[in-house]
Amino acid sequence: MKHLIAFILVIFLFSCQNSTDKKEEMSLTQLSFDTIKPVQTREFIYTDSIIRYSDNRKEKTIIYTNNIAHNSIHYKVLNTKGNLVEIGIAKDTLLYTSPEFKEEFYQRNDYVTRYRDNGTLLQKGFILYEDSLSYRNLKDQYWDVYCTYDSLEILDYRQQPVRPGSNWFYIGTTYHRNGKMKLQWEQGDKFAGGVMLWLKEWDSQGRKIEEVKCEHFMPEWGNSYNHTFTVETTIEYYPNGNIKRIGKSKAFAQSESCPCGEEEYYNKEGKLERTEKHPSCYNYELDCD
Repeated sequence: MKHLIAFILVIFLFSCQNSTDKKEEMSLTQLSFDTIKPVQTREFIYTDSIIRYSDNRKEKTIIYTNNIAHNSIHYKVLNTKGNLVEIGIAKDTLLYTSPEFKEEFYQRNDYVTRYRDNGTLLQKGFILYEDSLSYRNLKDQYWDVYCTYDSLEILDYRQQPVRPGSNWFYIGTTYHRNGKMKLQWEQGDKFAGGVMLWLKEWDSQGRKIEEVKCEHFMPEWGNSYNHTFTVETTIEYYPNGNIKRIGKSKAFAQSESCPCGEEEYYNKEGKLERTEKHPSCYNYELDCD
């Protein structure tokens, strides 16, 4: 009889413990975001719903809901004061084909909004990450389309990826305070490094100031990204839209540039006034004159 009572007591205690574990597990997924207190830590702590981490010595708390249903809150990030600095809304699972490996892969797509510590809007856009992850690893993420804003919450930058799932291929645009484009350029990947492919610049009235086109080469003796040889063609404009100057320059990835080829200067009416000749652009030599 004593043994039976002891056995029943063990079962009861085990049942209570199991019930407590379930309640704790449920509480992690249903916790109010406003009641979570950040914890100072230097390493990731993985649980079912909460990840606390240090980002550039700034302690933050990530709270995951374990919910990736369309338009649901996937996670929130709080700073040390408990203020919201980032929120991710789950969107869709996207199917891509890798250009390098010709393989298909799935990625999650979160719509992310970030805030400064004072609560003003900093950034918003889409982030891609591997679909196999139940949480978003901050080191393995790729921005899709996103925008950043200045301290007055005015749009100052927009980035549009050229190749999904890569941070190297994109078109970037900066803006004047009046909303008109200021700079726009395309970045690509050449010889294991990021390079600019072209650039355009406008004044606050929308008039084109300058346009740059880039050519990138690797010498036969080159063996690293630093040996990337770039020839830029620059076209400058007058406010009336006529060409002011056409010139070329050449440089290696980590060197100063030298003028090269023929340089042309025009007057405001578009008439060629003079030309200047420089060394060849395509000899892989920095023979500045």
